[in-house]
Amino acid sequence: PWTSRQGHNIGKPYRNRLARTRDGGKTWVVESPQGYYQPGDTWKPMPPSGIDWSHPDTIIRVICDGYHAGGGPTSGMVQLSNDRGRSWLGPLVLPEITDPQTGKSLALQLSARTELHRQPDGTIRLLGSAKENRLLARERCFSATWTDSGRRLTDFRWITPATVSERAIMPASTWDTSGKGLAVVRVR
Repeated sequence: PWTSRQGHNIGKPYRNRLARTRDGGKTWVVESPQGYYQPGDTWKPMPPSGIDWSHPDTIIRVICDGYHAGGGPTSGMVQLSNDRGRSWLGPLVLPEITDPQTGKSLALQLSARTELHRQPDGTIRLLGSAKENRLLARERCFSATWTDSGRRLTDFRWITPATVSERAIMPASTWDTSGKGLAVVRVR
């Protein structure tokens, strides 16, 4: 429910909803689709077979630790819909992101500001923001490639350098057909 207060104007209990438009954004309908993750729902490990995101009606929703989702793993979760958001599967635990040099887990705490792009080679490019340490309030934006039917996140790169002392969130990007991209981030 709406509440007027400092920060986010949302009160408990938190309920996740989906907004849909069928006329290019002129009008919107708020929906509560079947299986749409709510705080407290049970999450599942990624199945050994992975997930199929090749269906033309597939929508991928990334759910991150905190920010009204709560209760899930810090590595984040994902939900899939193969019917344009009418029903949802999951949530499934996202694979951990590893350091490309050492192969060790970065133990990131993902925040709920993500973006996904299907790349020309069929992989999914995940842009998001994360904390490297739960005690730090500062988030940094990153890019990673989601491969192997969702079982691995590879090619991890920070978008914002460690020298940026402000919080960097909400990456928004555009990509050309060759896979080259440009991202802007919110820094405050």
